[in-house]
Amino acid sequence: MNETQCGRYLGLMLIATLVSMPISPVMAAGTGTEPSDIAGTLESIALFIPQENIEAFDQDSQTQIEAPEALTDVRGMNIDSALVNATPYWLYLAAGKKEQLALIDFIRSADADSMKKSEWIQFLQTMWKKYPLKFKTKGSSATLTFLKPITEYTLTENEVSTFAEIDRVITADMVRNAEQEVGVQWAYPQHVDFITIAMKNENIPDALKGIANQSAPQPDSWYPWDPTGVLARSMNHGYFIMQYLPTVEGLGFAPQNTGTYALSAKVKYLLHDYNGAFTDLGYSSHFITDLGNPYHTPNLILGTWPSYDDPFSTESKIVRYKRLHDEYERFVAVFWIQDTLPNGKTFSDYANAATGATIIIEPTTSAKYHSMASSLDSVPLYYACSWYYLFNRNYEFQNNPAIIRITAERVIASTENTRGLVRFVTGGQDPTLTITSSAGEHGTIAPEGSVTVIYGESPEFTIKPDDGYVVDQILVDGNPVTENPYTFSGVTSDHTISATFTQTSTIGVGKPGMFLTAKDHRPSQVPKDFIINCVDVPVSWDGSGSVILYNDTWVYSPRMGADDELVVTTEDGSLTFTGRQYIGQGSRAEC
Repeated sequence: MNETQCGRYLGLMLIATLVSMPISPVMAAGTGTEPSDIAGTLESIALFIPQENIEAFDQDSQTQIEAPEALTDVRGMNIDSALVNATPYWLYLAAGKKEQLALIDFIRSADADSMKKSEWIQFLQTMWKKYPLKFKTKGSSATLTFLKPITEYTLTENEVSTFAEIDRVITADMVRNAEQEVGVQWAYPQHVDFITIAMKNENIPDALKGIANQSAPQPDSWYPWDPTGVLARSMNHGYFIMQYLPTVEGLGFAPQNTGTYALSAKVKYLLHDYNGAFTDLGYSSHFITDLGNPYHTPNLILGTWPSYDDPFSTESKIVRYKRLHDEYERFVAVFWIQDTLPNGKTFSDYANAATGATIIIEPTTSAKYHSMASSLDSVPLYYACSWYYLFNRNYEFQNNPAIIRITAERVIASTENTRGLVRFVTGGQDPTLTITSSAGEHGTIAPEGSVTVIYGESPEFTIKPDDGYVVDQILVDGNPVTENPYTFSGVTSDHTISATFTQTSTIGVGKPGMFLTAKDHRPSQVPKDFIINCVDVPVSWDGSGSVILYNDTWVYSPRMGADDELVVTTEDGSLTFTGRQYIGQGSRAEC
């Protein structure tokens, strides 16, 4: 026993001595309590010596050792699942000397009459003697289990009733000291950060990362806040272990939700529906990271572990579990980025430090194993959070190294599982798209064929006609365009581009006063080359663009947007007009 505890015990003994001295026969009016009863009650409340209820044994040396003063200070202590499921009030039995003192101090300050508090203290002393425990060490691990045969740990009806009274008082105090409710979720920043960090070093365009980030927190908004919605959210965002290996079976849909959206994302990724793929990836990441929260993966063996966030229950053990769940998530949210833990880190720092990736072959099964690992931490975390409150009457979990350690481990595991989902969906391959390009006879398009493009790139395609031919039409996804070269800007889906070509047109050779009509040209947005020949006479042409030619000066006068590339030449004494100009049905040349 250390000096502080010795001083505390001596102080309690002094109080006991004082209250056991003769007192005047004064009592509260109408209580009927005798002075000797009051003195006995005060003495039982003031005087408490921690019980020697734990036998410790080192399995390596096969020797008995001294039991730890505080079980909550034991790093990585395991609690036998059989003990957890022996009674809903196992928490109060699993108390070292430090925990016993904390519980008695709590009862002393409880809102109850002295007689009742005295009864509770005496009851707990009896229970710790009646149901002793064994603390076993092996290497660096420790386990708390039964000291006597398990059949001797069945509480009587009266014992259950008294534990329930104490439990209700503790739970009511926890509710009074609580902040506003959080709900069934890691907080918003965690869901976004998990998927962001998981994709950080993956070869994924920022636009697709943004889609996954936006969808990651959304499943929390899929359910109403009425009791039915809360229950549905609990069932869809958790997994409650029924038994361990060789099979992993439980109650809850979070593993199935993880798998459903991951498989959908993978199929969409293969089909080049990247927007849909990364939306579903975000949803899948939400459910697998929820499974990283030990409060979402309680053990339901024999059905005696508290039901998970049951909105219809007022039972104290369930209300207490829900309260600790909410306050734990608030703690993680506050110390995710906003505040630093006593070690100078944030939980986001732990997530960013996770460089591994879980190999996922079948995502539903992987999610179940992830939840099983979290479930192994559910009892130690619940134990640490419960006793921290009883020690301190607050939820400042950052002051408890065990809670920080468990949380950091689950954050790292959740990050690695999320990164595994990302690689399961992408297969480690870049998000690519296909642009199918083709050219008709008498011309080319470059590049041609099935052209692979990285998501978000802006490839250029150049169309070139053969000599004596011009571009007739360019179609992009079936729609005509005029740009050549043509650029696909920021490609996010598959496309097609095709080009056709036609021969250069000669409208004809005219005589004075003769009208030549360009009947062989449809109205088109595609420029065409053409020639007009008139011999030894002035010529004028009036079509779309209205170019006027004069034989005596060999010049042309463009109007209404005539193409700058128009050229006037002479050829064998004839006036020849060539250039790229739109010709519509009914355009005519006059000599």
